[in-house]
Parts: sequence; structure tokens; C-alpha cells
Amino acid sequence: MSKRWPKIWGWNDELLRTDFFSLNILHIVPGGECSYHEHTHNYNLFYIVSGKVLIHTEVGDIELEAGQNFLIHPGTKHQFKGLEDSKVVEFVYVQFDSSDILRSTIGSVKKERSEQN
Repeated sequence: MSKRWPKIWGWNDELLRTDFFSLNILHIVPGGECSYHEHTHNYNLFYIVSGKVLIHTEVGDIELEAGQNFLIHPGTKHQFKGLEDSKVVEFVYVQFDSSDILRSTIGSVKKERSEQN
């Protein structure tokens, strides 16, 4: 079951949270905007389900509409603003380190007896 938090810009439905990511549905009212902020470790991926949203970053602004997405990297100052009544999927995650593996064996393909003859 999701958790809902009222926000000054609308409300947030948190669908899932783990130690590594959270999945949210942001409901942003027209003119509603979050604070201008940055994250130390988190990536923010925004996918616009409906409406239109302005994403302001230290590098520039981008308007997004339904079907578009935008990725914010850690350390990037950003702010979103609803240009219309908008529904946005927000996926917040920390970077996966592909070198984080300790192998005990090496993978292989073993042939069946009928294939060995």
C-alpha cells in the first residue's frame, strides 16, 4: 500500500521504498514548485505521465510533457514546477557499482552427454 504525503506543490504517493531506491507518483498542481535543491548520492529520474512540467537546473531549463523523461545526477541543483496539473513518476536511486561482485567460481556451459559424442 502506498503512503501519501501532502506537499506545498501537490502531493507525493510513495509506492515502494528500499535501501537503494524509491518509486513515487508526484501529483503537481499548476504553479506548484519544489525547493531548489541537490542530492549528494541520489539520482532522480522523472517520467511525465500527464501534464507539463518545467525542470530548472543550474545548467538550464527544460519543459517536459507526457511521455518524456529527464535524469538528474547527484550534485545537480534542480527544481520542478507544474505548468499544468501533472502526474509524474519519480524513480530515486543510488548508483549501482558493477564492480561490486566477489566471484567464488567462474561461470561455464556444461555440455550434456548426448552433445559430447
